Amino acid sequence: MTSLTIYEPRWLKGQRPAKPPFTTFECASFCCTQWREFRLLVEIYRRGLVSSVGKTGLLSRKFELKARVKPDAFAQFAADHEDADVCMVNAFPMVPYLAHDVWMHAEGYHPGITERAQAWVDAAGLGFDLASSPRHTPEVTCTCNFWVATPAVWKAFVGGILEPMAQYLERHPDSSVTRRVLEIADYLEPVPFLPFIAERMFTTFLASTSGLRIAQYPLSKTAATDYCLTEFTRTAVSGLLPAVEQADMSKAYPEYLKDQQRLICRLAGIYSRTYYSQYQHPFSAPDANN
Repeated sequence: MTSLTIYEPRWLKGQRPAKPPFTTFECASFCCTQWREFRLLVEIYRRGLVSSVGKTGLLSRKFELKARVKPDAFAQFAADHEDADVCMVNAFPMVPYLAHDVWMHAEGYHPGITERAQAWVDAAGLGFDLASSPRHTPEVTCTCNFWVATPAVWKAFVGGILEPMAQYLERHPDSSVTRRVLEIADYLEPVPFLPFIAERMFTTFLASTSGLRIAQYPLSKTAATDYCLTEFTRTAVSGLLPAVEQADMSKAYPEYLKDQQRLICRLAGIYSRTYYSQYQHPFSAPDANN
């Protein structure tokens, strides 16, 4: 069996240390609130903390809360799929049904994100056309940075994509690109666009890289609706799911379906912002990071 290293960040000294199978990653001394886990992934890569064999990952303190998967179960899944390049779990399995791709979904919840993201990846010298993304199927969609991967994937993704993006911000802190990705996005709390952009780059990378062996953690057959946090998204996913599955099966994704999804994502974003202005979001509980 190859090795598996899964870091869990300890943002503050008062937080509990990681519990097995996770390893504590002390980041209180250098963490950047605006960069969130993007900074930590880059830091792990720069410090040479990626295992030279096996797989390495960084899973948030909300992993079990969001993914509804026990850490031991995910670690065992990764061990059982040691031949895979990437093992991951999509904590938001409704996303590939609500949207054609993660950028369409993001635009509904954080309007203006795609233009900011495109300017950033262009400035970093990366060749992605985010507004024309290929289909992001359930097999390649990964939210919340819930993945572990081989050294080669870390080199290609973190070294080849996140590192140039980080270097641009560090070298051009006063540029319009940097200022715009650090502007506050529509969210439950004041958070810049930056982390929402960065976490979607992994799915973008997977969908545009051929030959990767990807193991997606098997959630329940009804996870796409069961994981929905509001009745609005549950109803939307239930209505869209048959047409989306047919489009994926036929390898022909009709424009009318994209148009429907684009509209629903916008409505879902409006509904979410309105709903959670009155009710506490289940992922923002005071003890969620303890």
